[in-house]
Amino acid sequence: MTHIYFMMKKIMLCAILLTTMNLVSCNKNDDNVVTNYGSLVINDVTLDVDETKDLYIQFSNNEYKEDITYEFSGNNIEIKDNKVKGLVSDTITTVKAKTTHLETTFKVKVRKANYGELIISDLTLYNGYSGDKPEVKFTNEKYIEDIEYSFDSDAIKYENGVFTSLIVNKTILVKAKTTHLETTFNIFTKEIANSNKVNNLVNKWVNDGSITNETLFIGDSFFDTEFWNNFYTTSNNEEGSFTNKLARTNGISATTATQWEKYIEKLVLPLSPKNLVLHLGTNDLFDDHRNEEYIVNKLLDIIKTIHINLVDTKIYYFSIEPRTYKASHLSSLDEIISTIKRINNSLSEEFAKLDYVTYLDSSTKFYNNDGSVNSNMFRDGTHPILSLYNSWYKKLLIDANIEIDDKVPTRNIPNINREISDTVGSSTNISYLGKALLRNYYIEGDIKVSELGNNAHIEFRFNDMGNRFLLWDQGNNKVLKVLYAINGNYAAYNSNLDKKLDFSKDMVIKFRIIATTKNAYLYINDSLSLIMSNVLDGNRSLYIGSESTKCQFYNLKALTKEFDNDEFLKKVNTEEITNIENKLTSLSTMNVYRNIDEIK
Repeated sequence: MTHIYFMMKKIMLCAILLTTMNLVSCNKNDDNVVTNYGSLVINDVTLDVDETKDLYIQFSNNEYKEDITYEFSGNNIEIKDNKVKGLVSDTITTVKAKTTHLETTFKVKVRKANYGELIISDLTLYNGYSGDKPEVKFTNEKYIEDIEYSFDSDAIKYENGVFTSLIVNKTILVKAKTTHLETTFNIFTKEIANSNKVNNLVNKWVNDGSITNETLFIGDSFFDTEFWNNFYTTSNNEEGSFTNKLARTNGISATTATQWEKYIEKLVLPLSPKNLVLHLGTNDLFDDHRNEEYIVNKLLDIIKTIHINLVDTKIYYFSIEPRTYKASHLSSLDEIISTIKRINNSLSEEFAKLDYVTYLDSSTKFYNNDGSVNSNMFRDGTHPILSLYNSWYKKLLIDANIEIDDKVPTRNIPNINREISDTVGSSTNISYLGKALLRNYYIEGDIKVSELGNNAHIEFRFNDMGNRFLLWDQGNNKVLKVLYAINGNYAAYNSNLDKKLDFSKDMVIKFRIIATTKNAYLYINDSLSLIMSNVLDGNRSLYIGSESTKCQFYNLKALTKEFDNDEFLKKVNTEEITNIENKLTSLSTMNVYRNIDEIK
């Protein structure tokens, strides 16, 4: 029994030992299996203060990508969503990055930010015109920020990103500030150049009845009636280019494309023309010394702006002609010719891409076969001889199939409204049944005079500025005298024979003019006041207007021998006129008289 017990004890002991050995063996196998979590690497970062960058994170074992927490001291940086932002410049921060199984460190260096500069050019604004946005430049485009403007003036306003002039002739200092930058610039408010001429042309259009769908000519002196003398009527024996046509010219001498960028607001867009004909660029080159790129781009900008606003208007552009002399900023005539040809070639190519613009190469007429300038085509070295307007410019338009509507003849003569700012340069050419008043006509009406300025006068002009009847406040003493200009000579000052009208606000003056074949008669308030002999040449028509005078011509009625023979003869064949006509028959010189007794 004892022996059996002993044997069983030995067996149990062995079993325990074997079990123990097996357990030990199992533990040894677990220690030999190690998980490969890989490594975590985050690159050092250098950034500007207030700049944010993504951290460059690498897990060598993508199977164990885990969320990262960051530990660092101080408030020099901020880390969120694995992005780091620099808060304090000139600092270096060591960051510990940890996941469940991995960790690493990296450094963040925050340097002082290079925000660059904020540069804003001075700005010129024009009273009565739309405003402009300032030209802004951030030298470091990485830090383009919103700008706040501040200024202490009621001469300008700022609205929707645009500055507008409210008071003329002011200089305003404007402060511009972003989150990190600031600068100042000046805004100058001015009266636009040629403002009187612009206003005169606007008023003429209004006085003509605010007609739309005309063919409108705009640009420099080539289209100014000072040089295109026969645009409306016959001049110097040259037939009127657009007599009886719905055509108007708003050309202004010495103007540039830069100026017309503004003028179109008043002289083009409101008129909504059927056709628009431009001559621009020559003064930008010769006078303003602009380079080729500037001129081409400026003309393109103007034409595209017009098209955006007047999509149905057909546009025609006459090229830049040479002159008989060089531009002062270029070394030779050959150089200016080459420059002009390059500009014209560029414009021709650019306009060919636009289906609403027709390029007309008017410049070719001004060169000889050898490429030199043909001086015979110029009246003064700059402008074409008058005959070229019909034989060349008008022909180019016709060849381009331009459609210019006819005027609808009417007996009605619209009211003529004049402002203090108007000059006689914008006086109205009177038309009756589609024809200008040249000879053998009668016209009457009323003039309401509301205000007199400096050297105020009302004119009835015949051949030119040197031959006209005048109601003139010659002494600036609020007295309108019945005066005249004859052959460029003006009535003697303070003559006791001059008829006088003491000014009172909204005073009404009645007038009538009788024009025979050669002579003209002015009646003021039903009294014959002036007689002008041999003043009518049959080429230039009657103009009515004023300068420095706020007034309105109304109740205007006309008669002509051509259309109203019987009625016209009743007005002319009075005893008074017949006696004077008989007395003037033997006189051939141009002269002026106040009554029949002065005629010798």
